[in-house]
Amino acid sequence: MFQKAKHFITYFLIAGLTLGVLSAQPAFAEETVSADSIAATDTVDTVNTADITNTVGTANTAKDASKLAYVYLNQKTVETPGTQVVMVGYGDEDTLVSDAVLTVKNYYTGATTTYEKTDVMENVAVFEMDYSTTDKGIYEITDVAITTSDGVQDQIHLRDTGMANVYFGVDEEFTEETSEDVQALSTESEDLADIDIHDVELQIVHLDGNADEISTSDIADIKNTLQNAQKSRTTLQTEAGEDYVVVLDPGHDSTHAGARANGLAEENVTLQIAQYCKEELEQYYHVKVYMTRSGAGCPYPGNSSVMDNKNRVLAAAGVGADLYVSIHINSSRSGSPNGAEVFYPNASYRPDISSAGANLSTQIMRQLTALGLSNRGISIRNSEDRSTYPDGSLADYYGVIKNSKLCGFPGIIVEHAYISNASDAAFLRSEENLKRLGIADATGIANYLGLSKTPDKVADPVLVTDFVTRLYDKCLGRYPDEKGLNDWVNSLCSFEQDGVGVAYGFVFSDEMINSNLSDEEFVEVLYNVFLDRGSDAAGKQDWLYNLNNGVSRYGVFMGFANSKEFTGICEQYGIEKGEAKAIEGRDRSLGLTTFVSRLYTKALGRGYDVKGLNDWCNAIMDGRETVTSVSTNGFFNSREFLEKNMDDSEFVKTLYRTFFDREYDQAGYDTWMDNLQNHKMTRDEVLLGFANSKEFADLKKQYGVK
Repeated sequence: MFQKAKHFITYFLIAGLTLGVLSAQPAFAEETVSADSIAATDTVDTVNTADITNTVGTANTAKDASKLAYVYLNQKTVETPGTQVVMVGYGDEDTLVSDAVLTVKNYYTGATTTYEKTDVMENVAVFEMDYSTTDKGIYEITDVAITTSDGVQDQIHLRDTGMANVYFGVDEEFTEETSEDVQALSTESEDLADIDIHDVELQIVHLDGNADEISTSDIADIKNTLQNAQKSRTTLQTEAGEDYVVVLDPGHDSTHAGARANGLAEENVTLQIAQYCKEELEQYYHVKVYMTRSGAGCPYPGNSSVMDNKNRVLAAAGVGADLYVSIHINSSRSGSPNGAEVFYPNASYRPDISSAGANLSTQIMRQLTALGLSNRGISIRNSEDRSTYPDGSLADYYGVIKNSKLCGFPGIIVEHAYISNASDAAFLRSEENLKRLGIADATGIANYLGLSKTPDKVADPVLVTDFVTRLYDKCLGRYPDEKGLNDWVNSLCSFEQDGVGVAYGFVFSDEMINSNLSDEEFVEVLYNVFLDRGSDAAGKQDWLYNLNNGVSRYGVFMGFANSKEFTGICEQYGIEKGEAKAIEGRDRSLGLTTFVSRLYTKALGRGYDVKGLNDWCNAIMDGRETVTSVSTNGFFNSREFLEKNMDDSEFVKTLYRTFFDREYDQAGYDTWMDNLQNHKMTRDEVLLGFANSKEFADLKKQYGVK
């Protein structure tokens, strides 16, 4: 059974740790299964991501006063003479630790020893503790004292945070037998009474890989996944009422291009298949579907394909993935090979995941061959450079398969056909066939998971009638008419409609639209319908701000309809809630929309037009543009802006308003003007100076965009 994240902070054992400054966080990235690109870094990847979510929980302390984020241990057992390295994370990325002291207790002797930090990396304190043969025993990290750069002091007793006991051994392994010995000392140390060796083992991830170091960016990746992962996966079985989570990975993108032949580009075909797969899979109950990209562009430009691969799997782990299905099209130098094949995990390290992957692959292959594609079988591919898993067994060849296994869920690669084969390529040129491929993938996944398009519960007509009557009252302010009431009730009881769909039918009905509600009245109705209460002043003001700055009424409806409060209302009436999904680009991210809307005002001196706003928002969300590229080239090099023929003075003042959200300061203004008028910088160089400033970075943060 999937283990829900426990009420403690996990700690991570990392072998061969090389310390430095923590850096970039992981991002949802793109999969590329090029043999050459992955094999070159296979060994490093094995160490970087081992068991990221298979055994971890989220930081959720019982003591709110503690800002302890995590504890990393270098080794589970220190062999003497040897050094234990401990990393303690405190606060968030904006916290600066200036000093730290760690307390370690020997449970055989009861003696405690304090260690001063040996290094500090922003919000991370590093401790190095040397042990010799005379130090043999079992040790627990009991306390940490933190001092931040602003003088805040925090004395943390680890058990008070809800964290399970943090043990390691010196020339002795901490096993179940050791636990019994330690328990026997409980008369001398009352703290031992609640030790459960199984809890300790659940938190330990021990890397025995062959690589000599882990980069600091990998530490940041692991930290991010630990903080965001919501589930710890062990076997493929959901808890009662829990949905399966499937992550679809359309292989390649416009930056990391795939195979090309017969007038087709792999990255375009895989995206279409994935979209159809998602659409079909969401027709089933008890499944949530995510995609690693929704547009042509790489969602996180600037990364290598190998890093994109790893980050995609890390992001899948972060949303609690049960399955990772990477969608590809095959290619060969020869035009002869044709047909479909699926790669699944080998039996190393986690044979249960291998078995699950084989079963999933078989189900998908059955559906693909039913379309008339040749059956090339399901296969494994082992590492060709002898890289290994943490237990020393031979790793998988493909990065997404290997890293998925390390994260605790099966990852497979579906090669649907050969783009290099004339017959297969002709099949792939048909939009209808791409849809059939997507449906085939979805059907295979659904069959493997045992999903159904039929709900597993029966709606209560009385409760459903009350739900619909409530909507008549709160949206239309009247009693229901008999025909309308019966139609809505029947659609809910038959599960043709869900709660969100019916609520949409009322909120955007001709009757409600013709009532000509003001924005304030509209938002007030949404509060009553979806939250079952009147508005609060601050919340209402935020929604009105969104409406006044580009977000559509449907976008605001979407925010209310997808709320936890409405989930509770639907559960109360025994109906399926459903989900509201963005229709226009401007409703995909409210913060982004309001940010782009202000670009129209600040740079162009006018309000937005809906088409332009949608186009810019879609381009950014799909990875074709960035916030910075739109802010600079998109607006300031547009024909509309250039035709304003601003002089240098007005140009600089406009940059201050756009990028700093303020009027100019005289000293700064004089500097920029000197650069322009004395030809030290071009306008484009000045533009980039503003765009790359800390003030603009801070402004973007206010809107929640990057």
